[in-house]
Amino acid sequence: MDPPPGVDRHGAEGLLESIAENALDDDYYEIRSGESSRSRRLGILGSATAVMLLALMVTIAAVQTRTDRPIDELERDALISDIGVRKDNLAANRKDARDIRQEVLELQKSDPGNNPEAVALRVLTAQSAANGPGIKITVDSNGLADAPANGQVTETDLQTLVNGLWYAGAEAISINDNRLSTLSAIGRSGQSMTVNYRSLTRPYMIVALGNNDQLEERIVTNPAGKYWTRRVQSAGLRFDVEASGELAVPPAPERRVGVNHAEAIEGES
Repeated sequence: MDPPPGVDRHGAEGLLESIAENALDDDYYEIRSGESSRSRRLGILGSATAVMLLALMVTIAAVQTRTDRPIDELERDALISDIGVRKDNLAANRKDARDIRQEVLELQKSDPGNNPEAVALRVLTAQSAANGPGIKITVDSNGLADAPANGQVTETDLQTLVNGLWYAGAEAISINDNRLSTLSAIGRSGQSMTVNYRSLTRPYMIVALGNNDQLEERIVTNPAGKYWTRRVQSAGLRFDVEASGELAVPPAPERRVGVNHAEAIEGES
């Protein structure tokens, strides 16, 4: 279609192209440019905030770790110290046992039969039989069909009783004619109680040599006696104490008297 008379065709086309190219006002582009810049600023601000939060969390964790470290070090040092003390005590006890055995051997060589000190040491180390005053304690389960679940004598019961007798001043102890030494063990094998790895049968008869009046009084009042009082009341266990002026205990097995121990080798390992 031709343009109206008097209008330049080429001028009209240029005008249309100019209008199409500048259809939006320049202020629009300025506003859009401002929005893009603001979005970029918000993005940068968000990233910076995230980095700051991460740095704060790392700092808090580092401070907490540094705060907890002295406590952990103190606990570790205390544990190491406790282990050292226990090692020293064990070494001292082993040394005492070796010294006593050596003294016994020397006394046996000098006068193996009649030296009172040698005889006393052999009794003390359970190397020889002994007799004299003391107490006899018989313990057993109640034997009732409706007995409670804890109505059986356990190895813990016997261990507690024996420790209480030593504490009360016993000089020699046996359970069912099995002499206890410093190396003896009270345990359980299947359904049977054992002493020195020998099976025991019920009832359990404990013989303790010493001052019978003192032993009878102290075993009732010390912690072991109170423990057994509770066991008798709660489970109906049998606990009979009888003082006597003449009781006997056998020697301990030879392998429960001597001590085999390792010794460190000097020099490089």
